[in-house]
Amino acid sequence: MLRAHRVAWELYYGTVPDGLNVLHNCDTPCCVNPRHLFIGTQADNIADMRIKCRNRDAHGTQRRNAKITEDDVLEIRKRRNNGESPTVLAHEYGMDVSNMVKICKGKAWAHVHE
Repeated sequence: MLRAHRVAWELYYGTVPDGLNVLHNCDTPCCVNPRHLFIGTQADNIADMRIKCRNRDAHGTQRRNAKITEDDVLEIRKRRNNGESPTVLAHEYGMDVSNMVKICKGKAWAHVHE
């Protein structure tokens, strides 16, 4: 069995050299557009993942979709400890109240400590 993006590469460009993988520029695993694909090693794939902050082990601002910073988290927790509502904080920071509650309780952004 071959993955669809590998088949797309081979149909468009030819055989993938031994030891190399077909990687995505677009970071969409199901994409089969040959113009979005390139050849590289597993090390190339890992380097690309880190450059684009796609690694699952990333925390906080290392994640590309982070809406707040570590400094914001400290400020949020301080303000919550001073009695501000998670609802008010969530609205101010443009996030969901349930996520704000997790931040305030230390369940989200747990790596951030004073």
